[in-house]
Amino acid sequence: MQWRRRACTVLRAYGGNLRVRVSPAEHRRLVVEAQKQGASLNRFRGSILAARGQR
Repeated sequence: MQWRRRACTVLRAYGGNLRVRVSPAEHRRLVVEAQKQGASLNRFRGSILAARGQR
């Protein structure tokens, strides 16, 4: 049964929106780091998540 639930989750359609709650200090740190790399916060966050998925 566990596998069937997991398979259904993988096959379902996703909208691409992901909300993340962080502290104001962490938000500020992420914005500054994104600006240093010349990226939007959304693109920077996406690259962090994608890199973690590659491990």
